[in-house]
Amino acid sequence: MSAYRALSLPGAGVALEVIAHPYGYVGGDQDNPVVLALVRHFLAQQVHVVTYNARGVGGSDGRISWTMRPECEDMQSVVQHAMAHASLTTSTPVLYMVGYSAGALQASTVRCEPATGAWAHATFHYVLLAYPLGVRWLLTCLNSRYYVDSLDALLRDSQVGLTIVYGDVDQFTGASNYAAWSKHLLTLRPTLDVHTLRADHFFRTATLQRALCDALPRRLAPDGRSTDLHSIGRSS
Repeated sequence: MSAYRALSLPGAGVALEVIAHPYGYVGGDQDNPVVLALVRHFLAQQVHVVTYNARGVGGSDGRISWTMRPECEDMQSVVQHAMAHASLTTSTPVLYMVGYSAGALQASTVRCEPATGAWAHATFHYVLLAYPLGVRWLLTCLNSRYYVDSLDALLRDSQVGLTIVYGDVDQFTGASNYAAWSKHLLTLRPTLDVHTLRADHFFRTATLQRALCDALPRRLAPDGRSTDLHSIGRSS
């Protein structure tokens, strides 16, 4: 069972966000500074936010795996549990599957169809931050194909939203590798929401975390207006 944290502010219910943290073997957990910056950001937008510690991390059962496939299954279970228990205030909610670093690999594999009940008319949006392209082979013990295919399938699915954000001085993926990858992604989805920031992999400063939040997607407000997700909720 994952160490699970569900957070909401009064009036929340227009959307649900589930965040997967960086790799546990190198200290990643739900208290990672970038994860917490995302939590603050989305809470201010009337979004239910769920974080959790993956298997073998910070009180969660099990052991960290070598291929990350079990962690993907864990995130799938967390998302389904969160959907079942979220209190919604709209018939057209948004579900954000968010992953930072290794968590981006996990988030890209989560699938929520067919959605029923309160989620029957939901919008699904994936947010992949600092996708660990250069070390994907290492994090997955040479099982990269599963993650390549999962992301390609998302890109081909016009019914889901997808935002990708990475830095051009990432310690684990060279700028040229990211540029070539981005070019491939855009061949599958020419309208892809992809952002290259002047940042490294860790987004350690408040300024970089604000820049990261500035690249997040917009949600549709109940009155039909586009609501800027980064207009409030910033940390300083």
